[in-house]
Amino acid sequence: MDLYGLWMTCRLGEATGRISELFSHYESAEEIYQADPSEAARLAGLGKQAEAALANRELDDVRRLMELCRNKGIEALHPWQEGYPELLKQIKAPPFTLFYRGNPEIVQSRLCIAIVGTRSCTRYGASVAEKLAGDLAACGVTVISGMAEGIDSCANLGALKAEGKTVAVLGNGLDQAYPAHNGFLMEQILETGGLTLSEYPPNILSSAATFLHATGLSAGFRRAWSSWRLPRRAAR
Repeated sequence: MDLYGLWMTCRLGEATGRISELFSHYESAEEIYQADPSEAARLAGLGKQAEAALANRELDDVRRLMELCRNKGIEALHPWQEGYPELLKQIKAPPFTLFYRGNPEIVQSRLCIAIVGTRSCTRYGASVAEKLAGDLAACGVTVISGMAEGIDSCANLGALKAEGKTVAVLGNGLDQAYPAHNGFLMEQILETGGLTLSEYPPNILSSAATFLHATGLSAGFRRAWSSWRLPRRAAR
């Protein structure tokens, strides 16, 4: 894990989408750490709140985060590090910090297809999602989904049943499954050489906003994309 990369994540939080602007003026996260915060904020078009955050050069909390991640088996990658998924580098705003557990190689060397959908799915929708994911996984495709209730967990489960590889992209920290009863599914994904990913560090809970980010992250891996929704009459 990169100490200064995680420092930027801790300090800028939701402003991490503007970090690419900083890297067009500075060569490394450590150089940004050493830079004048007023100048760095001006160059990246950040406001006074972000400027104050950059002025906070405390590292104790960052080291505690690193230790927490290690204790929970969580790793972190930044775009300049080896192993950061190439597919994510091609999207408009790649995650600045990518937390993961498991095997990142399955999104590097294999075709990836994302399957996501409604939580309130019909039995038919669930069975189709599971079969589609299983057929794809049996062909060597990595199935990307969100492990959420409904279509997402069916897709992850279908890939596992076919003894294939699957990725769960979560809208919360990787120290917990969401929903909680999918903890067994999460462990099965990891035990079979799969991968769990998140933009969020440990102890961050899920919300509507974080789920939206997770769906976008799933889309970033896709070579194909399948999104399942209920017909309006079936949702009644």
